Amino acid sequence: MNKQQLQDHIKGLTSSAPVLNDENLNQQDLSDIDLSGGAFSKTVFRGANLQRTNLVQATFVDCDLSLVNFAGAHLNEANFMRCKFIETQLPHLDLRNVNFIECDLSHANFSHTHFTQINCVNSQLNQTNLSGAQFKETSLLDSSLKGANLCDTVHFRTNFINVDFADVQLDRALLELVFFQNAVFTDYKFQVVQFKICQFRESKLQRCDFSQCDLHQCGFMEAELESAIFTKANLNNAMFIKANLKNCDFKNTQLGQALFNEASLCGSQLNNAQLQQAQFTKADLSQCNFVNADLTYADLSHANVTSANFNGATLFRCNLHQIIEEQTCWDNADRSIALATDPKKAKAEAFSQ
Repeated sequence: MNKQQLQDHIKGLTSSAPVLNDENLNQQDLSDIDLSGGAFSKTVFRGANLQRTNLVQATFVDCDLSLVNFAGAHLNEANFMRCKFIETQLPHLDLRNVNFIECDLSHANFSHTHFTQINCVNSQLNQTNLSGAQFKETSLLDSSLKGANLCDTVHFRTNFINVDFADVQLDRALLELVFFQNAVFTDYKFQVVQFKICQFRESKLQRCDFSQCDLHQCGFMEAELESAIFTKANLNNAMFIKANLKNCDFKNTQLGQALFNEASLCGSQLNNAQLQQAQFTKADLSQCNFVNADLTYADLSHANVTSANFNGATLFRCNLHQIIEEQTCWDNADRSIALATDPKKAKAEAFSQ
């Protein structure tokens, strides 16, 4: 079947149904034709030339699109289910409302492609080239980006849910209002990334390095951040509610109005941290180092400060209501300017339990 015959078939100009099943179009030249709205099942396009081909609203199920050249193709509103895109060329495209479901896009080239409202579900993008791509309101769910190249990418409201980012490259990426849930980023160095109000909910970020990053208003709710480094980062208004922050390094960090409610910071270093109006209600601060930290108007109500070190800390109007303390060091810190346990409030709390 040559490309004219294929176009006629898909457009219903032949006696057979305009659906292609179990066809082999391996290495064929299918460029510059109109296959929009076509339905393809178990069709092999491996190595075919689909440059500038119109595939708008086309549907591909169980097709092999490996090594295909899609340069200049029109793929808006296309649907791909259980398709292979191994080493496929899709650079500089403008993709809108495209769905990739259970696809293997490993080693594909999407460099400088624009993704708008794309859905990628349960798919593999391992070592895929996405450098220079732009993502807008795009979602990747239950997928893998292991070793993928996302350098110089721009993201606006991208959602990454249950995505593995092991060995990913994000140099010079701009992430704005990006939402990560259950993302895996263990040991990653984030100094090469620019953040604007991003969320890392329930994500695995153990031993990640965020030192000197601007993370103001970012969220890490229920994230695993054990041994992460935040030295000299801007974390004003950041949210760490119920996060695991054991043995983290927050030295010289800006943490004004940050939320640590019910978080575990056992053994963390907060020397010289700026913690004005930070919230630590019911947090585990045992063995934490707050030497010379500024806790002005901070709230440590019901926090566990056992064996913590507050040497030289500023405690003006710091709320120490019902803290749990044992072997806590308050040397050179004036507790008289802090707020002690409020008896009436304590009685009311006991009554309500």
